[in-house]
Formats: sequence, structure tokens, C-alpha cells
Amino acid sequence: MLGNQFKREFERQALSPPQQRNQRIKGSKQVMSALHVIQLARLRATNSPIRLEVLDCLKEFGAQSADELASHVDKDERLIYYHLRELIAAGLIYVSGSRPTATRPESLFAARDLNWMGDLDLSEVAVRKQVRKNVQAILSAAGEDHATTVDELQNESQTACTVERVICRVSPSKRAEFGRRLDELKSWLLDDRDPEGEKYAFTIISTPTR
Repeated sequence: MLGNQFKREFERQALSPPQQRNQRIKGSKQVMSALHVIQLARLRATNSPIRLEVLDCLKEFGAQSADELASHVDKDERLIYYHLRELIAAGLIYVSGSRPTATRPESLFAARDLNWMGDLDLSEVAVRKQVRKNVQAILSAAGEDHATTVDELQNESQTACTVERVICRVSPSKRAEFGRRLDELKSWLLDDRDPEGEKYAFTIISTPTR
């Protein structure tokens, strides 16, 4: 568990008004709109598999403390505080309340009900570049997970480790249904979490291709 002084300092920073950020993109003469600045901030905040996992946990289980999140994602609580600060700064999560403990109340964090990914303006070059970086980060993490598992199972059957790429054609009228079915698959995978069960990593990236 972390010391109370560290937690108090984190909460002071997390709850303080965010600093005004420079809205001018480096190397560009144009000042970005407020919408693009927000989208970039949220993309950068989700350019981390750990933060994506934290968001998933908050959406699935509701408000959680940093200690509970650290247990869910199997990471050090100090590291979780760092990622919580990034997600709060991007407006993706917020401090929803507190819970009494033996020493002092601990903060609870909750995910905001946002569908910001569906509203990305891909006409903005900086947004497109950041989307590519996010995809590369996720693929890199997925590759590391797969390589680690293969190494661990090198003396066992490796039928549990598979890599597949599926290319399909979806008509414009079915795009909404396609997204809904992917969400259903994700919910199904997360519905039956067993803390004692085997851990599987699924990486789902859907993107138009030529």
C-alpha cells in the first residue's frame, strides 16, 4: 500500500483545475480547434495498453479504488496512480467519491460515459498520426504478450497461442451493426472473468483497408 502523503498529493493534483494547454501543434502554422485538441489529448491518454485495461475495468466493474485497479491489471499501485492522472487530465475518468478505510478515505475513480472514439475527425492530420501511434502501441503490446506466452509454453503444447488476421467486406449499411457485434464479442469475453482462471489476451482492431 502507498503512503498517505503520496495519495494526498495525487488527489490534490487530480482534483485541481487542469492547466491551460498550448493549442498550437508543433510544426504547424494553424491553431487547432478545441475539438481537435480534446481528441488528441484523449488519443494520447489511451496510447497505453495499461490505461486501456484500466478503462475497461472501470466500465465493467464501476467505480474502483487505485488499489482495486492495481489488483485487476496486476500492476504496482504507484504505476496505476500515474496512469489515473493521465486519464483524468484527458477527461476520460473522474474521481466519483470516496470510501472509508481504517486510516483515511480512499478515492474512487469512474469512467465517463463517452463515445469519443466514434466522433474522431480523421480529416485532421495530427489526429490521424496519433491514431496510427495508438494502433502501433497496441500491436506492439500484443506481440510482446504473444512472444512471452510462447516462450513460457515452449515445452508444452502451443495450441493455445494463435495469431489470425481476418479480412472481410462490410457494406456501408452494415457498419453500425458490425461495430455493435464487435462490442457484443468484447462484452461476452469480459462477462465471465475468473480471477483464478487462465489469462488470455485478445487484440481486436477494425480498420478500413484496401
